[in-house]
Amino acid sequence: MKHPTLNRAVRPAMLIALTALLTPPAHAADPTDNRLLALLSNQNLAVSADPQVVILGGADAALSRGAWSEEAVAAFTSTYGYQPVALPLTYKLPQQPAKKDQDDEHAKPVEADFNHVPENAIYYVYVNVPESGDIRSVVVPPLEAMLTDDFQTQLTDEGFAVLPEDYLQLWRVQLGLAPARFSGGYL
Repeated sequence: MKHPTLNRAVRPAMLIALTALLTPPAHAADPTDNRLLALLSNQNLAVSADPQVVILGGADAALSRGAWSEEAVAAFTSTYGYQPVALPLTYKLPQQPAKKDQDDEHAKPVEADFNHVPENAIYYVYVNVPESGDIRSVVVPPLEAMLTDDFQTQLTDEGFAVLPEDYLQLWRVQLGLAPARFSGGYL
């Protein structure tokens, strides 16, 4: 049985209530997580750091450092009848010492190399994207906006790696915005 997403006007209050109920008190919010959540929320996307909020329909997407547990994916799949779309987003770059020559305006952004960072350092966006319907038309445009140079620049400004072209293409294919370049592939 497919569950509709909550009315957008009700979401903020429900999201706060659900997060308060479902977030264990022992886990303090990570400032890095909060900065990414703020960037994602600016994209007109209801985002939570808690997978349960997405599973219960209180948010469109979840920001997750590392992959969701098998239990979370199973709970989502059981609720909606399809798996969430997992999109690698970024990771925090190591702090660079301040340079005396502040000519960093033209510095090239660091592209994410997901093969050389620990799995638990990678931020993923897990999204409820059904094959068709109202939810898809609400969720896909803000996610597509995250592929723009403007959003990628915001990531850089906050000290995160930007998505390389192969991952931008992965997002496009996963979101149904472009066909796979290779038969049976995701790129």
